[in-house]
Amino acid sequence: MASSVHTVFGDAHWTIYPDGSAYLQEHNLLLFADLHIGKGAIFRASGIAVPAGLHKDAMMRLEAALARNPEAQVVFLGDLFHGVQNAETQAFREVLKRAPQDHFTLVLGNHDFHAPDWEEINCVDRMELGPMILVHEPPGSDFDHNIPFDMDRADQPGHYYVAGHLHPAAALRGKGRSRLMLPAFYFGDKLAVLPAFGLFTGRKALDAHGRFYGLAENSIIDLGVNPSKG
Repeated sequence: MASSVHTVFGDAHWTIYPDGSAYLQEHNLLLFADLHIGKGAIFRASGIAVPAGLHKDAMMRLEAALARNPEAQVVFLGDLFHGVQNAETQAFREVLKRAPQDHFTLVLGNHDFHAPDWEEINCVDRMELGPMILVHEPPGSDFDHNIPFDMDRADQPGHYYVAGHLHPAAALRGKGRSRLMLPAFYFGDKLAVLPAFGLFTGRKALDAHGRFYGLAENSIIDLGVNPSKG
């Protein structure tokens, strides 16, 4: 187990962290996926008990991650927000105002349909960095048919895609029927997927060929290739 892992995928040098964020050295980018800010407040407004402390904990984790790479540009890989704006999203804006960075980009996700028009955030549909493309949904993703991605449907073959959306996890099987689900980074030959940074997001085992790095107790565990098959 490690407090960070350095690796190379898509001809780029990555540093990945146990909070689910990632740093791309060549581009000086700090990446986050799927914070779903405001989701807890939406549930509470509907009468569903969700601890307010989840949001506070997420913002503390975010501030710590931003402070770790103060000179980086920050990119959120979609689903930064969870629909309508509320007190939690306003608290998040205060975090941005206090952050050492001054450049934030949101690659719009399917839940960002009410993304605010804030001067702090530049919203785009995708971000192209030479041979690397940052998106929210991986090419060919189709939850209705349980297809996490299909790189044959990538609109720019030959590029390396970086995405969120899937909330990837690795299912580790133990004795009997015991099963442990760890949020995980996924790295394939043509695609990388970040785990959800948000604490109120859920996760799903990703059954795909590639290398997985699991997150557990402030550490990263190299799980090898496709551990969910084990």
